[in-house]
Amino acid sequence: MAFWLDKHLSFRSLTQHLDRDVSEMLDGNLDARQYQQRLHRFGGMLINDLHGHHQIEDAHYFPVMAKLDQTTARGFEILDSDHHQMDALLSDLAGAANGVLQTSGPPDALKDKAAAFKATLDSFAPMLNRHLIDEEELVVPILLKYAPPEFR
Repeated sequence: MAFWLDKHLSFRSLTQHLDRDVSEMLDGNLDARQYQQRLHRFGGMLINDLHGHHQIEDAHYFPVMAKLDQTTARGFEILDSDHHQMDALLSDLAGAANGVLQTSGPPDALKDKAAAFKATLDSFAPMLNRHLIDEEELVVPILLKYAPPEFR
C-alpha cells in the first residue's frame, strides 16, 4: 500500500512542480531553456507514470480488489471510466507541453505556448487530485481490511 500511496504523492508533487516552473517562467524568474528542460523531464515523468499506473490499476489492481469486496465493484467501474477521461486530458497536456518544447523562436512565442500549457495544467490538476482522492477513499479501506498478498 505504501508504494501505491507514494505514487499518488509523486503525481501530486510533479503536478505542483510543473505549475511552479511554468509560473516562474511566465513571471521571468526561470530561463526559457531551463524551463523547457525541466518541462521535458518532469512532464514526461508525470504523463508516462500516470499512463503506466492506470494500466496496472485497470488490468490488475482494480479487478482483484472488486472481487475481494463486491460492494465496491461500481466504484472501480467509475475509477476505470475516470482513467479513460484522464487519458484524453493527458493527451491534451502532452500536446501543450510539446508546443512549449518545440518552440525555439522569440521569447514571446515561448511565453504564449507556456501560457497555453498552464491553462491545460490548470484544468487537468483538479481532476487528477479528485481522482486520486476517490481512489484512496475506495482502495485504502479494502487494503487495510483484506491485506491481499498481491499488494504487499
